Amino acid sequence: MEGKSEVKGTVEEIAHCLINNVVPSRWQAPHLSAKGIAEWVGSLNERVDFFHAWAENGQPRIVRLAMFWNVQGFLRAAKIEFAGERECMFEDVELAFGFVENERSVGFERLYLENADWDPEKNILIESKPKQRYASMPIVSCSTHS
Repeated sequence: MEGKSEVKGTVEEIAHCLINNVVPSRWQAPHLSAKGIAEWVGSLNERVDFFHAWAENGQPRIVRLAMFWNVQGFLRAAKIEFAGERECMFEDVELAFGFVENERSVGFERLYLENADWDPEKNILIESKPKQRYASMPIVSCSTHS
């Protein structure tokens, strides 16, 4: 034994990262790893506020998928909740995506297209404008049915 502890190494790594404006590896999520520590903390605060509001006021009708560490887990939970309400098999529940909201749908905002654009009048994908890599999408609606 050399007299070193895992905790000391972890604290040193975190201190080094914070000094260099880097998110420590133990704190990283794949979609946030390129952010500096200040942006990362700001994003974490947004998430905390989002989930606090959800806990206080119930599930929002429109959400940003970026708030979730695990989007697939959120969509799976929606299917499980629907199956429980309708007393049907989870495997029989399907997700439907579109642009028309109904009373059972959840809207996803701040989604972007890469190398394409959206025509809001025709509700179709179109070619992107010159030198435009990303374009905003309208709110995408997700509902469940069996």
